Amino acid sequence: VAVDGKPYFLYVGAQFCPFCAAERWSIVKALGRFGNWSGLKGDISAEEAAGFSRLPTYNLVGAKYESQYISFNHKEIADKNGRPIPGQELTDFEKKWFNQYDPRGGVPFLFINGQYVQLASGYSPALLTGKTFEEVKLGLESNANTELVAAINQEADILTAYLCKTTINEPPSTCGNPKIAALVAQIQ
Repeated sequence: VAVDGKPYFLYVGAQFCPFCAAERWSIVKALGRFGNWSGLKGDISAEEAAGFSRLPTYNLVGAKYESQYISFNHKEIADKNGRPIPGQELTDFEKKWFNQYDPRGGVPFLFINGQYVQLASGYSPALLTGKTFEEVKLGLESNANTELVAAINQEADILTAYLCKTTINEPPSTCGNPKIAALVAQIQ
């Protein structure tokens, strides 16, 4: 499923969702290896959802992503109170894939080029409990030796490997990394 001649990556989430809050960290990091973000802002998830409260995350509403390798689109289908967010409705093209692979409509939903689908976060949102946005961001920037940073990085590496598989290992600066190349080799 190419869009604009590039592999297509769709993320569907909701601002109240703690699992989405966790997954956004890895998505932002993985996609940063293929292109550039603008307009990213820090945020927190809902006061109480699925046993988690106020987890630090990114707010992707209004953020832009540009890449010569990946065509990425993101939708946050509900706010922190579960209400629809204007302008975040799924297009017919997006609904097709979302309904086909996630008929119950759960989030987070990751769809990579019609080849790979993920219907959950890659690590437990519990690791974000009690952290601030700045603490997590600084931990990632300094590659702190913590369970949270390791979990975010591992999920980002897995997403990166799937993206490298769809881009046929472009860019080499990302996909040629031995750790990423080893993950790509495991993908069927």
